[in-house]
Amino acid sequence: MKGEDYEKNKIFVSATHPHLEELNEDNILKEVLGDKINLEKIYGGVIRGMSYPFGTYNSKVKDIIRSCGVDYSRTIVENEDIEEFAEMVSNKNDIWYATNIEVYDYITSIKSLRFPGDKSRVYNPSSLDIWISIDGKTVKIGSRKTIELL
Repeated sequence: MKGEDYEKNKIFVSATHPHLEELNEDNILKEVLGDKINLEKIYGGVIRGMSYPFGTYNSKVKDIIRSCGVDYSRTIVENEDIEEFAEMVSNKNDIWYATNIEVYDYITSIKSLRFPGDKSRVYNPSSLDIWISIDGKTVKIGSRKTIELL
């Protein structure tokens, strides 16, 4: 993977690019963790995403990848519907164009919102601003802020 591709996407595949679901647990761990560690040394930083070699996986592979500190994984399978969708939504100023890891972080932040028992307010403990809709009105919940809802 070229340096600029890694820097943009922060993803990796595996050391030798095998069909991971055909390997035993130890070899999956060696493939995934070995490549993750090597790339983190080469490029610095923390790799949080990966692409499944050949786009194939099973639940065993997903569990092991998660244990290696990988936040999200994706396939490489092409899909014409996705290409059509991307063309349809491109160059719009009301659409958030985000990387996979940005979407992951945002969803994780949404899940971290805290409400009291009466749901009268909400606290956002994350480092991201969160936007929600209340009675058809878009409301910003600032990072580490509490807002009244009622």
